[in-house]
Amino acid sequence: MTESGSASGESRFQGLFQSLVFGAAHHRLIRDGSGRPVDYLIIDVNAEFERLLELKRESVVGKKASEVYGAPYYLAEYAEIVDTGARRSFDLPYRDRIYRTVAYRPDDEEFVTLFEDTTELRRAQERLAEAEERYRLVTDATSDVVWDWDLTTNEIYLSPRWWELTGYTREELPGSYQDVTSCIHSEDRYLTEGYIRGSGVALGENYKIEFRIVTKGGGIRWILERGRVVAVDGVGRALRALGSFIDVTDRHVALEALAAQTAELSAKNAELERFTYTVSHDLKSPLITIKGFLGFIRKDAEKGDRLRLEADIDRVAKAAERMHELLDDLLELSRIGKIVELPALIDSGDAVRSALENLDAIVRSSGAAITVPEAWPRLNADRSRIVAVFQNLIENAIKYSGEGPPRIELGWRRRLARLEFFVRDEGRGIDARYLETIWGLFNQLDPGTEGTGIGLALVRRIAEVHGGRAWAESGGVGKGSTFWVSLPAPA
Repeated sequence: MTESGSASGESRFQGLFQSLVFGAAHHRLIRDGSGRPVDYLIIDVNAEFERLLELKRESVVGKKASEVYGAPYYLAEYAEIVDTGARRSFDLPYRDRIYRTVAYRPDDEEFVTLFEDTTELRRAQERLAEAEERYRLVTDATSDVVWDWDLTTNEIYLSPRWWELTGYTREELPGSYQDVTSCIHSEDRYLTEGYIRGSGVALGENYKIEFRIVTKGGGIRWILERGRVVAVDGVGRALRALGSFIDVTDRHVALEALAAQTAELSAKNAELERFTYTVSHDLKSPLITIKGFLGFIRKDAEKGDRLRLEADIDRVAKAAERMHELLDDLLELSRIGKIVELPALIDSGDAVRSALENLDAIVRSSGAAITVPEAWPRLNADRSRIVAVFQNLIENAIKYSGEGPPRIELGWRRRLARLEFFVRDEGRGIDARYLETIWGLFNQLDPGTEGTGIGLALVRRIAEVHGGRAWAESGGVGKGSTFWVSLPAPA
């Protein structure tokens, strides 16, 4: 190449070198007598170098790096580039800035560095990394599931709480949008499918819906989904949405329990109203009788009619006895739920035998034939209350036996964790319309039958206090009845 050609090439190189939009510096490696790199000389720099490093060209060109920077930084890396011809890139800190640098070998024993200020980018990346770490810590710590849904690809990010909530592993349920919808209860999918796409949720608009999911173990959890559309296309269709799944199962359980308690309270209030009316009526009846016959007694005494006087006194005595029975039964009903004997493991057969002993006179006078099995289960209960249950049911069977001596069967069966006891008779039977009515206070299907009509109400209340229930079955009028009491079996 001629000298003019070389000069022309050098001129073009300088023009290109100076016009670069990033900083550039041309260096020559300095070695000692043994060939070991000890420093590097700055041959040239461009205008962007001056601006970025705030160093004038005339103050650095022709000087060693150790003279300009205080030390030949990255000497080993630059020597390797010179020796191997490899291209290297790295972050070079200088003062309080960070420069992304690329170095290469243009000629023997020389290297060029090209760099740009990436300080703000790096700081932004650090802030982003800190924000992501903070977000990760928050999502890991919260009991809610945080999600980020890309509607264009149907990809959805789910925080780790999702797998804890559903009971699945990431391998079993990777976490796609389809995986999420597959966990939603079949009856609730209509609430969620196409909700964001089809409901016209506007950009920035918050929404919330509730639905159930089915866990891996088959359990049901109630979920409150809160979300917001954060990106839409040109026609307003959602492109991206963010939100959370909140487990509100406990709230639903509490609401259901409250609803059940409210219903129970309403039923008890209705029962109390009936009770108040019936008690006032039934207690008033003996009082009216007593009051009326006191007038007759006065007249009988004035007339000296001894026979009529004794008959009227007997009527007053019977009315008083009727009132006494009513008050005793009401007092007993009010005591249900209060401890008579501490609940203990008892022999239910022993409670049956005690009830039969208490009813011995009634059983004998009625000629009742009662079948009782030999084996009976043990029961964790208040013995006195269980005796009262059997006594009321057996006495009830005798009263409604119909024509001829009563035939009564006692027995029990076990169903899962329950013990179900029964008293079966071949008596008058019960119309299906009254199978529930008979358990109310003072409800007697035959008003002419002796008693106050509180016995079955006592039985049901005792069963409920022990965590059980009571019900009746009958094939209809004239076909006998079976009264059942179900109680928890001992653990």
